[in-house]
Amino acid sequence: MQRLRCRYCNAKLKLKDVEKGYEYHCPRCGSLIHRSGESSATIVILVLSTFVMFFGAVTQPLLNVKILYDTQISVVKSIQLLSQNDTLSAFILAFTIIVIPISMLILILSIVFYQHLNISKQRLKILIVLYTTIKEWNMIAVYFIGLLVSMVKIMDISDMTVMVGLWINLLYVIFFFATVNFFNPYDTLKGKG
Repeated sequence: MQRLRCRYCNAKLKLKDVEKGYEYHCPRCGSLIHRSGESSATIVILVLSTFVMFFGAVTQPLLNVKILYDTQISVVKSIQLLSQNDTLSAFILAFTIIVIPISMLILILSIVFYQHLNISKQRLKILIVLYTTIKEWNMIAVYFIGLLVSMVKIMDISDMTVMVGLWINLLYVIFFFATVNFFNPYDTLKGKG
């Protein structure tokens, strides 16, 4: 039996015999309260694929912008340039684009492999709470939409060429989104593999 609390109406709920492939909704407000995740093997493959895409996404040039001279812009270069003039904005960008996603991926692997890492059930619960808290701060989709809006604005004032980094970023966002949506940390508590 799994005890849950609805995030929206705060109703106390008990789920018995949770079956894979089913979604469970709150009887009071109708919001989704539980959905089983994918298998551990699928999650690990998604996490590793996301890691690979991440390193390409932050290091490869996204755009070649020509206003007075050619400039190739990547995420890392943007953070470096921003830190020269506005340290707070550079920190926020680095935190939301690099620290939070990497932390989430490491937490997912730690939760999936908690037995191999000799993590107790009590610490596993702490990791799950930490993961679900950090997940609320995930801004990857917002970042990518902001990137697309910036491209539209830059097109008006410059010659712009899309580079391979933009396509890697798109793949990274897709893999990250799939990983986060297919992973249910609470499945680990039930011993699902």
